[in-house]
Amino acid sequence: MIALLLILWLITAILLITDYKRESTRWLSAMTFFSGLGGLAVVLKESVIPYFELEITENPIMTNSLSLLCSVSASLAHYAAPYALLIYSIIFSDILKEVWKKQRMKIVLILALPILLMYAIFPVYPVFNTSYVILSLWVTPYVLTANFLLIYSSKRTKGTREKQQRILTSAIIIPATTMSLITNYLLPAFNLKNVYIYNTGIIILQSSIFLYFAVKRGALGVKLTFEKAKSTRRCNMQENR
Repeated sequence: MIALLLILWLITAILLITDYKRESTRWLSAMTFFSGLGGLAVVLKESVIPYFELEITENPIMTNSLSLLCSVSASLAHYAAPYALLIYSIIFSDILKEVWKKQRMKIVLILALPILLMYAIFPVYPVFNTSYVILSLWVTPYVLTANFLLIYSSKRTKGTREKQQRILTSAIIIPATTMSLITNYLLPAFNLKNVYIYNTGIIILQSSIFLYFAVKRGALGVKLTFEKAKSTRRCNMQENR
């Protein structure tokens, strides 16, 4: 889980550093950041909190603070990640471009209603306790709609290079989000818990694909920034000569 956390937050940092001005990139980085909080919650729950309870002189304030951080991290990972994914896909696909421009705040608030409802109904502290059945009822359409928008936008794009970029984006995002939907929501809804451990492999694979293509030909908007950086270095070298 530590590896999962570091990988997802590394991608978050790369996206923000290279392309933070683009709205779709900010939402994608929000999704990877919130997903990384799930790894943080597991590390706190399974390693950090037990260590403080068993190996260090008992400190209720520290333990309670860590428990709260664990619960908030887990809830944001479960609730906010699919929300950020859907908004990213809406913006990235350009299918609802005009509607998004006119109704941005309304769409953002309406899509956030299930999150507010979950926080209102289910407790976060002292232990994050949610209904995976109810959670799956709205997360499933969020994720499937997001993936559909990515695929449809790839299909309808006519320019060769842009089409390749959209297909690559879909290939990076869809397998990881589909796996997350199954292991983090649907299987727990059938009382199959702790299957999230299988996420690590797919996240590492998809992250490797992202980093490879980001260097080789561009992925998720990263290549363009790298090319600019290279061009800047060349200009500086020529000026120094």
